[in-house]
Amino acid sequence: MADPSRVRVTGPLVPYVDGFSSELAELGYSLESMANHVRLMAHLSRWLARQDVDGHELTPQRVSQFLAASMMTGTPVWCRSGVSHRCSTTYADWGCAAGAAGGKHTPSGTAE
Repeated sequence: MADPSRVRVTGPLVPYVDGFSSELAELGYSLESMANHVRLMAHLSRWLARQDVDGHELTPQRVSQFLAASMMTGTPVWCRSGVSHRCSTTYADWGCAAGAAGGKHTPSGTAE
């Protein structure tokens, strides 16, 4: 599935999906790469929900915890080990969590 809009995201990051996808498109990501990033966002959002963490509490440290937990439990994430840093940097830089994490986007995907 190379259409990012067809990736089902549940959990606390749902309000950030459209803005995140738009930002990836503006940065020139291919549809396949965008879909992969949104898939990873879906995994991250479900993990945050299981941790009882809101989307505005997403920090680079939480993204690192998610990636480490995924590797430890064998949960497949599309990131290969050599790309994991890039993946976590993508989320941290974009700032899906506008409030507490100091991100630059609101849940609607617009700049603050």
